[in-house]
Amino acid sequence: MTEIRRYRASVYSLSSSKLRELLELDKMRSIRAIVIVWIEILAIVSVGQYVLSSDYFWLYYIPLSFLIAGRQGALLQLAHDGCHRTLTQSRQLNDLLASWCCTLPVGVSFEGFTAGHLRHHAGVGTNDDPRSDTEKYRITDFRKPMLYLFLLKDLIGITALLVFRE
Repeated sequence: MTEIRRYRASVYSLSSSKLRELLELDKMRSIRAIVIVWIEILAIVSVGQYVLSSDYFWLYYIPLSFLIAGRQGALLQLAHDGCHRTLTQSRQLNDLLASWCCTLPVGVSFEGFTAGHLRHHAGVGTNDDPRSDTEKYRITDFRKPMLYLFLLKDLIGITALLVFRE
């Protein structure tokens, strides 16, 4: 039988100087991350344009689609940081970068993304927590057809439409 321990806050107490250090933002880290993701996207698109003229285009199409989707996920993770106002110290620059460089290229409004995310934080684990598409992460058995249905919904955009509808 496993023992469940309750951790006291004093075990994890931090000095005020250490807390200040942890809360300090690296002024260029987020901007570097955004630039790197966009360089990756441009490289993938360049490769895609090159292979468009190839007879083996369909061989490259699926891997390139997954690579682009992964970079879109990275943009949305950076947008998540923007929701919490941690991209930059300037709120105006934070919102500008999060909107124009992270959410709009993926087809999402930063204001809507932020509103939904903050609703999620306000109601985590309750009936007030907005519905999401996390049910697909519960299925890990590749033999179950439901996993492929979720994947197909993502690939043809049904998941995105359902999220935008809310």
